[in-house]
Amino acid sequence: MILVESKIRKTNPNTLKKINWKIASIITIAAASAGLYYFNTVLRDTKQIAITTPEIRGAWVPATVSKSMDTKVNMVKTIDRIKTLNLNTIYLNVFSRGYTTFPSAVNSKAIGIKIMPRLDNKGRDIVKETLSLTSDKKIKTFAWFEYGFMTFPSNPIVKKHPEWIALNSEGGMEAEDDTMWLNPINPKVQGYISNIIIELVTRYDIDGIQFDDHMALNSELGYDKYTLALYKKETGKQSPLKPNTDLPLDDPLWKEWLDWRSAKITSYMKDLTSKIKKVKPNLKVSIAVNYSALAYKEYCQQWPNWLDFIDEIIVQNYTVSNSNFNNILNSIEIKKIKKQMPVSVALGLIVNGQVITDSQMLQQATISRGHGLNGINFWYADFLEDKQKSKSRYLAIKSIFPEYAPR
Repeated sequence: MILVESKIRKTNPNTLKKINWKIASIITIAAASAGLYYFNTVLRDTKQIAITTPEIRGAWVPATVSKSMDTKVNMVKTIDRIKTLNLNTIYLNVFSRGYTTFPSAVNSKAIGIKIMPRLDNKGRDIVKETLSLTSDKKIKTFAWFEYGFMTFPSNPIVKKHPEWIALNSEGGMEAEDDTMWLNPINPKVQGYISNIIIELVTRYDIDGIQFDDHMALNSELGYDKYTLALYKKETGKQSPLKPNTDLPLDDPLWKEWLDWRSAKITSYMKDLTSKIKKVKPNLKVSIAVNYSALAYKEYCQQWPNWLDFIDEIIVQNYTVSNSNFNNILNSIEIKKIKKQMPVSVALGLIVNGQVITDSQMLQQATISRGHGLNGINFWYADFLEDKQKSKSRYLAIKSIFPEYAPR
């Protein structure tokens, strides 16, 4: 929370919240109309602003759509930018598209490749390097496990272990959206993913691990022999085909099949988190999620059932529409969850290829704080500055975080 000093500090807390919201709204309107003059004014007046509570402030550093991880020079620049902007968390990509970004004995055995080929640079260890660059601990390093069980046709695991791939109802390896998934219900797949994560957690002194919305399964998949046989054994029923309707959940047989797969994934995530905590009891486990109705219907993921064993939630809220952005944060679901654990928002600096403007970013940051969330995260680090290297983006983010605050 940001509090403005002077008389406001003596105000009734309920009134204070309203005042803070009004102040944030006024700032946002000014930003949209006054441009750099507004930013300069905010920075000039930061002595009047005090951060009084911890706040999660993060940025993702991806391996596939960014060159930040390609060289140590690039990583130094990225982390310096994060520090300068008073952020306190980096979500470092450690697993993406079936490859690790650190030298992994587990993946070397599974697919014959110990590290993502593009990053295999003369023994360089990016995780170790990042931890060294953030050794003062002002920036916490979370190992980000991107894409979860989703994989790609080009990954060697598809050829090495075709029996690990979840099948559609016709026996094919791809869903209608052309995505391909490892089967999270298969014990060998579970062991493979768990072993990579435990290898990582054991080797590095990271502060947390983050999973995303792909610790799941496309709901059109799950028709391999192993899963079909297990479902028949446990329920006595045949796995149904997805109803050709806009409301498939109205079909009780489909809903039962969906619930069964979702429960298997929840059980696995609970077991995985327990294993992580046995190695590092104080390690934070974070998940970045879509709104639950979509996650359940399309991806067999009931993340609200994970709240008993995870530590933090990030709501992925990537939109250029402030109305849509506000509606997601205003849901009853989010209001309930933020009473249980830290809930922060993921704000897209680029959405479907469109870079959001500074004024849009400021408005969404203002909306987030108006909902009393525990922080703001940015997708992704490259867009913490604009391509023209102007001061506009820098000044805008500095106006959101004028001072450093711990997470």
